[in-house]
Amino acid sequence: EEIIGTITVGGSPVVEVVPAEVEKSILATFSEIASAEVSVTLPDIINVSVTERQPLIAWLKEGQVTMWIDKDGYGFNPRGDSTGLLAVHSVGEPPHPLGWIDTSSITYINPEEADTSVKPIVDPEFVHAVETLSTILPSGTDLLHTPETGLGWNDPNGWQVYFGSDSEKIDRKLTEYETIVNTILAQNLHPVMISMEFLHAP
Repeated sequence: EEIIGTITVGGSPVVEVVPAEVEKSILATFSEIASAEVSVTLPDIINVSVTERQPLIAWLKEGQVTMWIDKDGYGFNPRGDSTGLLAVHSVGEPPHPLGWIDTSSITYINPEEADTSVKPIVDPEFVHAVETLSTILPSGTDLLHTPETGLGWNDPNGWQVYFGSDSEKIDRKLTEYETIVNTILAQNLHPVMISMEFLHAP
């Protein structure tokens, strides 16, 4: 019903409706819609079929879910229960893809030239990193994020660990981290934070 409410044909006859323009309007209005198909059936029926994006990540700020993110990095408003999604607790925003531009900040002399297409707002490498780290996250521990240190968590052993914001060499980082943890425990050390963002200098 919400989508239908956005379709306006201004009292025009159905034969004058341009399905491609209606599809473009739906996709520009609803970022959670991955695709839309519109067709016209005479005498007065407009058929609309949409495919919704499937959320993978629930983005939380101050304990509240502010955005859902799908596997391709598209972000959209949460709708319903976030149970079962990969939760990331952050104090900021997720990293954008390379070359990302906030089109809402651009003023067009001719509004018809505006690019209204929805694009990914989250770096796909970051999404992959969330997926990977979530599989080895200690039980009962939240996956945390800050723009400065990237993804990590409060380790049950008493320190914070961060791995950066992308999935590059994440497997090697995890192997190196396991070695560091074994050394720390063996020597009864008490670090406050361990950064694995840069593999050559943990």
